[in-house]
Amino acid sequence: MVCFLSAQLLVFEDLTVPSHKTKNIVNYVSLMENAKKVLLVDGGIIDNQLKLATRNLHYVNVLPSIGLNVYSILQHDTLVMTRDAVDKIVTRMHTPINR
Repeated sequence: MVCFLSAQLLVFEDLTVPSHKTKNIVNYVSLMENAKKVLLVDGGIIDNQLKLATRNLHYVNVLPSIGLNVYSILQHDTLVMTRDAVDKIVTRMHTPINR
């Protein structure tokens, strides 16, 4: 059995949207190649306009970097992250676990 994954990772400076209108996100996603299910990950608290713009789209999910997990990544074919989110995840991965 052979399984092919066609996933993409996009990194942006920020995930700010000009307004809370859903059409902004729909336009951005339509520009992405082969994006069927998108996960947006921001480094801190999710911007309220971004929450409002994505809440009616079943194929777009938004998470803060602290909530990112393997299951969420595997459920999406496109992962869009901010630089801040990448930095926080790298820092978290390099922090030793004291047990």
